[in-house]
Amino acid sequence: MVFNITNSGSEKYTLTHMGGAFVTPSNSSHVTRQLKPFMYDVSVAPSATVTVPYHLHPVFESEEKFEMGLILVLYFTDASKNFYQSVAYDGIITIHEPELNIFDPQVYVPGESAGRLSIYAFCLAMVGGIIYWVKESYFAPVAGKKTKAGLLGSPARERAPVGK
Repeated sequence: MVFNITNSGSEKYTLTHMGGAFVTPSNSSHVTRQLKPFMYDVSVAPSATVTVPYHLHPVFESEEKFEMGLILVLYFTDASKNFYQSVAYDGIITIHEPELNIFDPQVYVPGESAGRLSIYAFCLAMVGGIIYWVKESYFAPVAGKKTKAGLLGSPARERAPVGK
């Protein structure tokens, strides 16, 4: 989400952070999930407009579309360091999970409590397994082959001095 914030006052304000919550659509005082505050340090001069982003990542365990109330609050200070707050958004939004795709960078793993595993970690594990298989199949030492230290895998034998 991107917000355009206009300072219609006569003094400079500093935007400190924005936070919010998901609420039930029928009762906005019942908070379902608190959102992590997004920190800013943006000064807004009188009669100026600034554009600030707010990153929203709702994670709900539901296969169906449903509605939630969303309240976003903007916190700012003036030159005297007095805190103020203003409602940036108060409305109802529709949340739905997108359909799974094999090319999606995250794949659902059934039975996992975390719920998701990065496909990149999966591909990295597959490549590592193939490299390990090739190494063990074609580059493993042959049992019984003699080297300078004796047989592979056995310590070198010490020879007793002859004639003493």
